[in-house]
Order: sequence, then structure tokens, then C-alpha cells
Amino acid sequence: DHYNFLELAHYIKNNNKLFLLHNRGMGLSSKVEKPYTIEDMALDAVRVMDKFGYSQFHVCGISMGGVIAQCIASQFPEKVLSLSLLCSPGVGPEFPKTIPLSEDQIRQSYGENVEASISRTVELLTHEQADEKVKQKIIQIRKEHLPQVDQVVLQNNAICEFLSEGKIEYEKIQCPTLLLTGDQDVMVSAENSKILNSKIKYSHKEVIPRSNHLFFMEKPIDVGAYLSDFLDLVNKEL
Repeated sequence: DHYNFLELAHYIKNNNKLFLLHNRGMGLSSKVEKPYTIEDMALDAVRVMDKFGYSQFHVCGISMGGVIAQCIASQFPEKVLSLSLLCSPGVGPEFPKTIPLSEDQIRQSYGENVEASISRTVELLTHEQADEKVKQKIIQIRKEHLPQVDQVVLQNNAICEFLSEGKIEYEKIQCPTLLLTGDQDVMVSAENSKILNSKIKYSHKEVIPRSNHLFFMEKPIDVGAYLSDFLDLVNKEL
């Protein structure tokens, strides 16, 4: 969701205009009651950009957002100038399986002691050498953007269904693509980026050392530099 980019946005330079989208049911977006799909979320993003008058744009996605970004790039290749995938799972049997949370696990984590649950999650998804101040900042950001549990369940169902039954036509992704992954990601194996690198024709992979799934929050300056340099290079070639 959009809050994952809040720290990173400060370090994406070169006058790039950023649109930080709130996923369905999250943040300021309208709450939903019915199931939806990852393809629906991809179409949401395209419609937002259409609304603002952008027929072409760069796309960046983090984790589940990376799967949405892959959908956009494969289904609307004429619109996507470049693709950046951060700790993103790939879609298909050749990729390492990402173990999803069950609905019971989600509801339990949003139960009586939400703050303790957030702290445990951040501890799990950051590197053991991550600065304690950085961890506390991530915890605070997550507390300030706490979603409703029913919306989390719907979103989790959408990504679980797509990872198990969905399909990405990787040969249709023809734009320059940057793949970033933490070398010690415990949630989405770095192997995903390696395989994506082999499947997406114009892709380049960078591994962030001594970092976990939340590397974009652990090291926003480094990650911002990678993204800025990549976007600058792509924009010069347009």
C-alpha cells in the first residue's frame, strides 16, 4: 500500500512526479465488501492514471504491489514506460512458493494486542543488523496506517488466489525493468528476482546486501538512488 513508499519517496529524485495509490479498501480508498482480484487492482491503477490524463507512466510495486505492477505491464504494455519490482514474487510454478497467512492468522494478528503484533512483524521482516531507530520508525508508520482487518482479509485472498491460479505473460513485458531484492528476505525469496530476471527481457537485477523484506524502509537512501538512476536513464532514452 501507499505507506510503504512514504520514506522512499523522499529519495526518489530527478523531478519525478509520484502517485502513491491507496489499494482497494485501504487508506483513503472506499471500503469494499465483495471479493476482488489482483487484475481488478491493476485496472484500478490504470484508471487512476487515465483520470489524471496520463496515457503512459512508470510503474513501481512492492511485494504484492509488484504482482499488481506485473499485471499492469503485461496487460497494458503500451502504457508502461518502465517497471520497478521490489521484493516481488513471481507468478508461476517455477517460482518459490510464498506461504500466505490464513484468515485466522490475520484476524489473530489484528486482535487484542495490535501493537505487539506489528512489532513482531517488523522484527521478523527487517535485518538483524538494522538500526533500532529505523525499526521503530517502521513500526510507527505501520501504526499510523492500520487497516481494517476485513479489508486485509479480502486483499490477502486476492493475492493468494492469484499466486496459486493466476498467470503473467512475461513475454509481453517489453519495457526496461529494475528488480530489487533483499539478500536475506524471509518472506519473498530473492530467488524470485533471479527468475524474473530470466523471464523479463529488458530487466536488470540488484541485490541489497544485509537486508530483509522491508529493505526499502531499512535503506531508503540506497533504494531511492537505484530507482532515481534507473528512471533517469529510462527518461533520457524516451
